[in-house]
Amino acid sequence: MKEASSKPVPVLPAWLIFGILKLRLLDRNGLDKSSIFVVIWTALLTPIFKGAKPSFMKVRDVFNKLHLISAILACFCLTFQLIIISVNVTLRYGFNSGISWMEEISSNVLMTAFTFLSMAIGVRLNSHINVNLFPKGTPQWITTVLLKLKHLVLTVIGFVLFYYGILLIMGIKGSIASVPSLPSSLQFVMIPLAGLLIIYDSIMNLFGIEKEDQYLDQKFMSVGEKK
Repeated sequence: MKEASSKPVPVLPAWLIFGILKLRLLDRNGLDKSSIFVVIWTALLTPIFKGAKPSFMKVRDVFNKLHLISAILACFCLTFQLIIISVNVTLRYGFNSGISWMEEISSNVLMTAFTFLSMAIGVRLNSHINVNLFPKGTPQWITTVLLKLKHLVLTVIGFVLFYYGILLIMGIKGSIASVPSLPSSLQFVMIPLAGLLIIYDSIMNLFGIEKEDQYLDQKFMSVGEKK
């Protein structure tokens, strides 16, 4: 008889969502915030790396899908913001009316989400503004060291976004004034996700590991193509 082989399942997205949603409950029980962060971070990584040997391909596939989801969410936020602003301007100047919640949702929720998600995508594609302060004759080892330093700094920034983003979600109470049914923490819900993606891409770049930078291009450019 053949024994059933147990393969590790990439459950990082589920654990990420579960961890963020449960932070408020953990905090009410009197746990220290740093301890909560360690517990959640361990819970995120353990299901992936548990076993005899880590499956790097599965980890990479998980983060590729997370990047694709974040890109779709960023597009949705920008599109929805454009629609509600256009509708609000039309109602204001054409019908002397308007959308009461437009400004708060547009600037505090949609723009914040789009900004941080786009930041993570920019790190992945290396599309942020770069300034070269050294002449072309600079030794190669200096360029290499500076690039490693850049990726190390980005890793720290990603960690700060992930850690303090979770603390913001956990610490902000109340609801959005114009839409009382929505919690105020909704403004910061994309910050931990952006931080996690920046950590991943920065570490991969730091150690020179291939992470399929063309994945997003392949997915978006293949839309509408005939098979």
